[in-house]
Amino acid sequence: MRRFGAASAILDAWLSGREWLVGDSVSYADFRMATFLPFNDVAGLPLNDYPSVERWYRQLEQIDAWRDPFEGLEAPALPPVPG
Repeated sequence: MRRFGAASAILDAWLSGREWLVGDSVSYADFRMATFLPFNDVAGLPLNDYPSVERWYRQLEQIDAWRDPFEGLEAPALPPVPG
């Protein structure tokens, strides 16, 4: 969590004045940096402590292929995340 906090503070500051990591539109850099975020609920990462990171991730979640990369594929359902 310390490493997450340190890295998220840097990322939050970087994103505070911009919509995406590089340029004016989503890029490979955004997807690469966010690869761990779909597992946020399981990991219990405090995204709400980093408002720019949280906003940025919500933007990525608006992209259908990011939100559901396995749409249309037959695969067993994942077990529910423990509460």
